[in-house]
Amino acid sequence: MVANKLVLLTSALVILTLPASAIAKRQRDDDARIVGKCFTIHGRLKCYNGTPCFRIWKIGTHRQFGVLDDDNENPKFPENIARAHPTFGTEIYGDFLVCPLTTSRPGFMQMVMIKSVKHLVVKRYTDP
Repeated sequence: MVANKLVLLTSALVILTLPASAIAKRQRDDDARIVGKCFTIHGRLKCYNGTPCFRIWKIGTHRQFGVLDDDNENPKFPENIARAHPTFGTEIYGDFLVCPLTTSRPGFMQMVMIKSVKHLVVKRYTDP
């Protein structure tokens, strides 16, 4: 009985001391929309006309992945992508860790959620 109360008290203290970002990350990891195992894409993130606006091109292929979130036009990006202010006229290259929101089907764009990105390179351009 005393041991059970001690376990409950310890659990409550751990939960109360977790930062809000850790709790939010945990909720995002358990997102019910994710339909498979997360994977890495070496590619380019760019904004296009159409839906979804943000897409990742897998370098060396013809494959594109649509980036979706609660707001398809302004998805929640990891902090290092958000600092780059992705918009028209910006290309972001890197190794994107993504989680699938739809199953992969030949000839169809697979929808994904970006979890993180490494080796980030930002290129800005203007139309002539």
